[in-house]
Amino acid sequence: MLKRILLPAAILIAMVAACTPAGNVRPTKNVIFMLTDGTSEGALAAARWYQRYMTGDMSFNLSLDQYLCGLVQTHESDAPITCSAPGMSAYMTGVPARAGNVSMNPLPHPGQDLYPVDEERGGQPAATVLEAARYLKGKSTGLVCTVTFPHATPGAASAHYPYRWDYHPIALQQSCEGLDLVFGSGIDVLTDEMRAMIAGTGATLIEDDVVAFREFEPAGRKASANAVSPAETAPSAGVSPNPNRLWALFGGDMTEFEIDRVDSEQPSLSEMTAKAIDMLSRNKKGFFLMVEGSKVDYGAHSMDPVETITELLEFDRAIKVATDFARRDRNTTVIIVSDHGNSGLQIGGGDYRNYVYNPVDSVYLGIRDVKASSWKMVRRLQGCAEKEISNVFKEWTGIDLRPAELSDIKKNMSKVEGDYMKVANSGNLQSVIAGIYRSRSKLRMIGGQHTGEDVILGVYNPRGQRPTGVIRNTQLNAYVCQVLGLKGAVSWEDATLGPNPGNPLMALTDELFAPHDKVFEGLECTIDESGDVPVLKVAAGVSLRIPAFHNTVEVSHPDGSVDVIRTKAPCVWNPDTRKFYLDRSLGKLTEIL
Repeated sequence: MLKRILLPAAILIAMVAACTPAGNVRPTKNVIFMLTDGTSEGALAAARWYQRYMTGDMSFNLSLDQYLCGLVQTHESDAPITCSAPGMSAYMTGVPARAGNVSMNPLPHPGQDLYPVDEERGGQPAATVLEAARYLKGKSTGLVCTVTFPHATPGAASAHYPYRWDYHPIALQQSCEGLDLVFGSGIDVLTDEMRAMIAGTGATLIEDDVVAFREFEPAGRKASANAVSPAETAPSAGVSPNPNRLWALFGGDMTEFEIDRVDSEQPSLSEMTAKAIDMLSRNKKGFFLMVEGSKVDYGAHSMDPVETITELLEFDRAIKVATDFARRDRNTTVIIVSDHGNSGLQIGGGDYRNYVYNPVDSVYLGIRDVKASSWKMVRRLQGCAEKEISNVFKEWTGIDLRPAELSDIKKNMSKVEGDYMKVANSGNLQSVIAGIYRSRSKLRMIGGQHTGEDVILGVYNPRGQRPTGVIRNTQLNAYVCQVLGLKGAVSWEDATLGPNPGNPLMALTDELFAPHDKVFEGLECTIDESGDVPVLKVAAGVSLRIPAFHNTVEVSHPDGSVDVIRTKAPCVWNPDTRKFYLDRSLGKLTEIL
């Protein structure tokens, strides 16, 4: 009898969830936002069949598969194909931006803008859902990636700057803003000042020490230390270590590709995801976690199908970690998406004849013994004697080099492309190796560049409330705002393409990132660009010294004493508008003091 009652009830709950209007999406305590960078839809099939072939399990499906629910249109404010920074920025802020912009309101591009751009806000930082989770909801926040931590995707989740490749100002912001955890790479970016900033937030910093990472034990559950007003006006005090905050970085600018990774030296993306969830879930108010499968994009730019597939499979393992937690927790939404396509990886095409009669090993047989990425093979070949090239290549790939291929390797031995985005389209050793991998498979790629197709969307929500169909990038941001429970969040179905007055992030933007000429209107403001970062100086009854990309303000009193106060968010300098954008409440500081 019990079964007869429960089964219809379960069906009814599922039907109600499926029919729930988009405007009634209920918030969940935790949100995990997972992005696989530069992933064309065809890469999913290539990875799925690769794993089936390699394991012999023809029933294998990706963990992602059961959560797929739609497609997302990605674009910049002025171009249909996006780079990673504005691609992620649109998800984080609800504002499409221009190439290179890291969570910034775009400057107008007359004659090319794809939607109405808010000229008044042009060049102003745009608050992110991660910042809203911290400042408005008191949630813990974290970043997990496999590239340098100020890279486009983690940068757009947590910082602001018009130029994605200028890591220094992005990393400064991330170092001082109080992120609860950052797992990834980027030791080469760190400066002594950044290390001090990270310590100043109470976080432990681990560099290239996987044992210390695995042994680090957080404390018990806690209320968030972030749930305070945007500006602290008390003088800065010493900071005690916070056992729930951890930075763990591995490698100078990226971790090893998954196929090359040595477990005793570096953690996997899935392991970092598991530890991040364990740490962040100790906050009773919940958490927001961003996880990026960063180097699927690297493999695609190199046109290396093995790199691309093995990175995607590891990202899929991280999906399983996240969704397994969410299913147990029943109060967590997991969002899985890409920012743009790249290289159009496909099974078949070109010279793949009689494909309807060919078995799966016709696709993968020639690369089944590849045990090294093309990136790693460059280092292995450059470290061996010329007479050993063929043997070393065979050892790590199972491939017997043809005479022409051996000749190409020798001719390009000293040619290394430093920009991962240009590997496929310039003469270099890695491009030669990736081409050999492709030639031994029936996997084809159209070019090592971003593509403009719609990208996959997968969502796990405990109530089944998720976007479906083909949606825009700004609509996905609206959905994230809904599941975070942000006040005034507009339905994802109703989110507009252009400036959206219903976006609750706009109010937070105006609170945290007001232009300095408005905050200090009528006061004498000068900008000193002689040092490491620009400094805003404000003369009033007291004098203020505000360094860009920091969260500190020096207050000089007429008696010569100096106080240091901390703002909730770092202030941002935009060299294009030549303005500082900072905590609006600082305007009252000159009146109070």
